[in-house]
Amino acid sequence: MRKKILGIMAVTLTASMIAATLTGCGTNAKATDQEVVMEEEPIIVTDEEDSEEVTIETEDEITKTEEVIFDDEEADAEIDGDILFYDEIGKYPDYLLSDVEYESMEEKAVTAVNDIPVYSGEGFKVGHVKSGAAVILTEHGINTRWYRFENPVSGTDYDYLCVLDDDLPKEEIPMLSAEEVKAAIIDDMMNVTYEPPTFLDAPASDMEVYECRIPREDIPGDFGLRIVKAFHEDDTFQVGDYKTYYIECEEDGEFAICRLYYRDPRF
Repeated sequence: MRKKILGIMAVTLTASMIAATLTGCGTNAKATDQEVVMEEEPIIVTDEEDSEEVTIETEDEITKTEEVIFDDEEADAEIDGDILFYDEIGKYPDYLLSDVEYESMEEKAVTAVNDIPVYSGEGFKVGHVKSGAAVILTEHGINTRWYRFENPVSGTDYDYLCVLDDDLPKEEIPMLSAEEVKAAIIDDMMNVTYEPPTFLDAPASDMEVYECRIPREDIPGDFGLRIVKAFHEDDTFQVGDYKTYYIECEEDGEFAICRLYYRDPRF
């Protein structure tokens, strides 16, 4: 809603009784012979559509008003629950979404950490999900990074509201501990068709060592690929070529530093 803030300046006039009519356009005042001095005081008056005619009578005060209008995005917006819709939108779409096809997905609840822009099906930015509010995404754009959900607010022109993946809060991915990384490596190395290796409780003096860094992100189905990349793509070392191992891991930020001590070649 647009607000008009009327700054009131102190003046000295002659008056004993004042009848002032306030509207969105300013203030009209009539005065008689009494001299008084006014102090500065702010008054807020709503816009023309919402204003009502008010009569103020006083023996002590006379004011002259000066009108200042402040425009900002929220001043030209309408709040509907968790979503704030703009009264005016751009002349051209922010994105070309008319050709995006959507498919149903497992419902995904999203809580806005910051305001999340929402767009119409044509790609116009029409408002935003307020910070701290939650929405449930129900459809995903095929081969795109767009999601959409049914507009929960009645009385608007939008059946669906679209959000871009980049604007959604990033989910925190859990991390594996160093011991969990070690256990995952052992499980992978034991899952072989040939004779499985032997793992020692401590490194022997005659063992060589191979060192690598593995991401600790706990992504289901992904860890085996990380082990393959770490242990099977090096020209000097191929895990599985030896019969005896000792493994130690330590955390290094988002990675684990892993040392594989080995001996007893298979070939």
